[in-house]
Amino acid sequence: MIRGIGPVYARKLLRAFGNQVFDVIEAEPHRLREVAGVGPKRADGIATGWAEQRAVREIMIFLHANGVGTSRAVRIYKTYGADAIQVISEDPYRLARDIRGIGFKTADALAMKLGIEKTAMIRARAGISFALTEALDEGHCGLPRDDLLPLAVKLLEIPDTIVLDALRRELDAGQVIADQVEGRDCSSSAASIAPSARSPIGCAFSCVDRCPGNQSMPRRPSRGWKHALAWRLPPARRRRSTPRCARK
Repeated sequence: MIRGIGPVYARKLLRAFGNQVFDVIEAEPHRLREVAGVGPKRADGIATGWAEQRAVREIMIFLHANGVGTSRAVRIYKTYGADAIQVISEDPYRLARDIRGIGFKTADALAMKLGIEKTAMIRARAGISFALTEALDEGHCGLPRDDLLPLAVKLLEIPDTIVLDALRRELDAGQVIADQVEGRDCSSSAASIAPSARSPIGCAFSCVDRCPGNQSMPRRPSRGWKHALAWRLPPARRRRSTPRCARK
């Protein structure tokens, strides 16, 4: 578990400190130099390695207690490091934004166990972001507000007034971008588009299907985001469709 300690040094440390070895490593790391072969560099490495393992253990216990499995817990630790517990306690919905493989529903379940109420503003704002991301996966870079609000209300099971207030706050914070397309108010996640991406009539979203300002774009069948990205690439970078066996 601790870098710098193998079987030989483990036996030496146990002979020197007995059952108090972990207390010595944690509280009095300078005493490690009493063991033959342990110099300042190795002693510092042992103390650092134990501190890291202790942080990992505390984070794992916290996440397991709140229903997060081991594989996801490891990804969370690698993303946030020793600050994982603080970050998750303050905003568990960051998991859905920052870590691939953790969606809104997983983050929402964790938030419920941490005591966040269904009508909390932090939850409503995260739900709007999730709804826009889902639309992006289907090929739509933006959604008309008339479609977005009912979708978020159904997802979050909260009154539409809270969702509308959350949308305003997302707009004020710059997390969501708004534009009008043929008289319809549309919204898009700021993370999903480039600010300079504009269609000829001024739409900010450049959607594949839904956006009326993007009718000049070729329509393609929806096969998921990988397919959508593939046909946007230049021909030289597109993946060949020849079967693997035929290319051998």
